[in-house]
Amino acid sequence: MTRSPSCSVAERTPHIPRRSRRGLATLSLALAVSALVSVVLLFWQIGEARAMRDGEARLVATAAEARAYALHHWLHEERDDPGFVPPASGKARRLTDADEDGLDNHPASTPGLTDPRGWTLTEMIALPEGQGTGEPLPHGIVVIKAPKDAALQNIRDRQIKLIRNALAAGRPEEAASLAATAPDTSFDPDRDIAIFAWPYGRIDPRLVLRSHRAGHPPPHMTSDLKMGGNNVTGVGALEAAGSAALSGETRADGSLTVAGTVNTGPGTEAGAGLSVTGLARAGDVDVTGALTVGTTAGLERLTAKDLEVEDSFRCGACP
Repeated sequence: MTRSPSCSVAERTPHIPRRSRRGLATLSLALAVSALVSVVLLFWQIGEARAMRDGEARLVATAAEARAYALHHWLHEERDDPGFVPPASGKARRLTDADEDGLDNHPASTPGLTDPRGWTLTEMIALPEGQGTGEPLPHGIVVIKAPKDAALQNIRDRQIKLIRNALAAGRPEEAASLAATAPDTSFDPDRDIAIFAWPYGRIDPRLVLRSHRAGHPPPHMTSDLKMGGNNVTGVGALEAAGSAALSGETRADGSLTVAGTVNTGPGTEAGAGLSVTGLARAGDVDVTGALTVGTTAGLERLTAKDLEVEDSFRCGACP
């Protein structure tokens, strides 16, 4: 019986030269490095995209603040226009074409301001319910709509969160409830953002306002009214519990009533009547109605329909 020659395992295994093994190792290392670089590049691109989106969010918030600033000041003037139609109580409406033209041409508006890429900013007018005492005033609302991009949903959600945090002073929850009442806005509370305009009007709440403004209580005089030397004109009725010291002219279309003494400059005018405890160091005094004074001193000229003085009376040219 013939046997075939026996061979070892080493003889049956193909032999890979050492140089080839080194080449395979180099190739494996190159592939590993390439994969690592790809992963690093991917994370870098994601980081850059996030940084770009975060910057875009800050831009959106800044643009919304600028729009809110202009809307509040335009609306404060426009509300007194006879043709202005506020929405119903508890409702909101979009601006009409005439409203938008007026807002665009208002001095508070920023010229050339456009919406950030893909974002939509819309101004609205709302009339909240239960504003407290005083005449109800319309509020401005700015609605922010994010771009619809499903591929960047996670980044969009992060942007919306950043914008909400940046504009939290605008009371988004209350503004959103009003914005949702506008039938032609299709407001989505999960994606869209709404803010009141008045917090961005930059009006210091510690100031004594001369007119009722949205977001502020009705004006009340609890401190001195300093006019910087300007005249007080076009006043229906002017009343003061103490004394009144006015360096300029004092004009009241209605009555002027001061419990104390009036110290005025060139002249004092009152339409319906003037009633003061004392009138001192006054120039010209013109009263259409009756003049009732406790004491007077230093009048240059006086005209009045009826004159009643309880004590002394001194005047240079009087009827």
